This record gives sequence, structure tokens and C-alpha cells, in this order.
Amino acid sequence: MAYKQIKRVEPLSLGKILGAFGAISGFLLGLLFLSAPAPMSMTGMPGMYNLGAVLLVLLPIVYGIVGFIMGIVYALIYNWLAKQIGGIRIDI
Repeated sequence: MAYKQIKRVEPLSLGKILGAFGAISGFLLGLLFLSAPAPMSMTGMPGMYNLGAVLLVLLPIVYGIVGFIMGIVYALIYNWLAKQIGGIRIDI
């Protein structure tokens, strides 16, 4: 088999991909919180519904930003390691 080696990963490219994965994951987790059974608060209004709505908006943003930053960091670490010990070998 003829393997090809990934010698370098563009940090911004990986950052965008992992940021998108993070945003999608955050949205799905926000949906989970939104659909969770809501205990009644002292006023008789469902307290968890408000939290779920906030998390539905907040989690994709936070997870997207963290994923973007970590993607850049992972790419920089990968690029350094690939120089030291070789890149990932794949069969195309």
C-alpha cells in the first residue's frame, strides 16, 4: 500500500472545523437542556425552561469559540510533533 503522510495542518483551517463541531455540539446540548423536565420554581413558573433557552443560545457560542481556539492549538502542536516524529500516515 502506498501511504501518504500528513506533514502539516493549517491551524486556521482546523480551528474553523473544530469551532463548527463545537457550535453544533453546543446547540445539541442546549436542546437537551431545553427539553429536560422543568421543575416548578417558587412562583409556579418552570425554572429550567428559562435556563434551557439561555443555554440553547449560549452553549453554541461558547463551545464554538473554545473549539476554534483548541483547533488552532492542536494544529500547532501537531505541526511541531510531525516535524519531530513524523506525521499521520493515511491510505488514499
